[in-house]
Amino acid sequence: MVQWMKLNKQQNHNTKSPFLNDIVNHLPPFGNQYYDSDLPTWGHEGTHGVNAYVRNKFGKVGQVGFYVGNDQAIILNQPKLTLKQIADTIPNDLRGSRYQLYFVNQLSSWNEWPLYCFDEWVAYTNGAAVGIEITDRQHSDLMVGAVEFSIYALCACVAIDKYDPDYLKTNTQFKEFVAHELQRSIKVYQKGILFPQYQWDTPLVRNVMNNQAIRNVLQKMYGDSLTLEKLFGEKTWQESN
Repeated sequence: MVQWMKLNKQQNHNTKSPFLNDIVNHLPPFGNQYYDSDLPTWGHEGTHGVNAYVRNKFGKVGQVGFYVGNDQAIILNQPKLTLKQIADTIPNDLRGSRYQLYFVNQLSSWNEWPLYCFDEWVAYTNGAAVGIEITDRQHSDLMVGAVEFSIYALCACVAIDKYDPDYLKTNTQFKEFVAHELQRSIKVYQKGILFPQYQWDTPLVRNVMNNQAIRNVLQKMYGDSLTLEKLFGEKTWQESN
């Protein structure tokens, strides 16, 4: 189980999305620059703001912070590798539409922060969770972002196992957090794509099922308690073929 740090609310927004309220009400009073008229985008950007607040207020040098809702935050140490090493670990068939922006264009700014991709992962998952509560949006691939970054997080674990294996062996909080967020983000994705406005064809789910390196690192981290089949479900896998 993840040992969460309780994060108290600091604002009192009241939007039509309860989960968006959860996110933005945990921003400090000076965090209103994260506002966006598109509510899932506000949830995404607001998550970055809360993550930054957690990191700066409670973290030490080299640590990062993440907020997943329901007053639950976590501080993690960075593993000893670069974002570039994670980027190079992601095979071509698992590189979605967001790979170029976050693993190429942003590399010069975030290369020394390998868990930057986790910051985006949590933000995309939170934004997608807001999207499920908003039914009047145009057709978009909003839900794909959550599953795309889940796959990038899995590839990050492959890279960490290669470049900093002791991190995986000793950092129980990291492993529990990854398990929590994999299950949460994929659940959000599976729920969201049932809505017509979020239905979007992606080969990523099919492709990840065929990735042996990811299977190996999941086995090393969780044994048989967390597998690709348990994460994505046989039904989701079959529908992607």
